[in-house]
Amino acid sequence: MRDTEFTRHLRRRDISYFWGRATIVDDHPDKVTTSAADIETHLAPQLRDVVGKIKRELFLVSRYFVPGKQGVDLQAGVRQRGARVVVITNSLASTDGVMVHSKYQLYRKALLEAGVELYDIKPTAGALHERRTGSFRRPSGSGSAGLHAKTFALSSGSISRITLSAERV
Repeated sequence: MRDTEFTRHLRRRDISYFWGRATIVDDHPDKVTTSAADIETHLAPQLRDVVGKIKRELFLVSRYFVPGKQGVDLQAGVRQRGARVVVITNSLASTDGVMVHSKYQLYRKALLEAGVELYDIKPTAGALHERRTGSFRRPSGSGSAGLHAKTFALSSGSISRITLSAERV
């Protein structure tokens, strides 16, 4: 990160910021104590409502990504409206959830056919930097690089991006 273009701009303080309206959606902590049928505490219905309004772009970053048929249909609908859809997730080699990743594989072809851009993070994502500078450090407690965040960024109009987090802090 130290040598990226973004970091150079950040150090020079020449990054433009803007104020915009944001919507936060998340799984409510009570989800773990309620019936699975009680979707009032779930992220998915809230996210479906927000995603249904997207006009420009949707970025999904998730450690484990299994959209299911409804998720594929939802993303395909966003693409049909002309918006860009990007998904970033762990590759098979960088995940600790092999069973979850095998489910993701079932939906890849349909997502790609719908025009969704899929990017899988390699466990050696920092290896080039390590070879160039000798300063790459793996995350604490990890033998390889991989995603943990579950983040959504979207645009529904004149605002360039709205960032939503699926994790409650």
